[in-house]
Amino acid sequence: LLLWLKPRGVNKLLDIITPPDIKAYYAFIEESVAIRRRAEESSEKPSRDSSSKRQDMFHFLFQAKNPDTGEPAYSQQELFAEANLLVIAGSDTTSIQLCGFFFYLSRSPRPYQKPIEEIRS
Repeated sequence: LLLWLKPRGVNKLLDIITPPDIKAYYAFIEESVAIRRRAEESSEKPSRDSSSKRQDMFHFLFQAKNPDTGEPAYSQQELFAEANLLVIAGSDTTSIQLCGFFFYLSRSPRPYQKPIEEIRS
């Protein structure tokens, strides 16, 4: 059904009804990937200090090559999808950890008292 609707303007309709916050989020993802790509391309230039090269998750995604063709393994859209996944996974695990921390902290009077004293002093 989606394949049938696509050439008939469903993308235009989805663009109209997409909330501005969602559009801003995807713009943030695209901008972040573009910034990181520029940083990766500038770090590929020879320099004296190769130890300062940033080797995060995107470094390895940018360096990945298709073994058969030698072309980059990830397209621009796939990099956007990976960035989206990493942001959501990171924020989800962080929020779960913080919720657990405050849950157990509020249920234990002695450990709870230490941050209270620190904040109030």
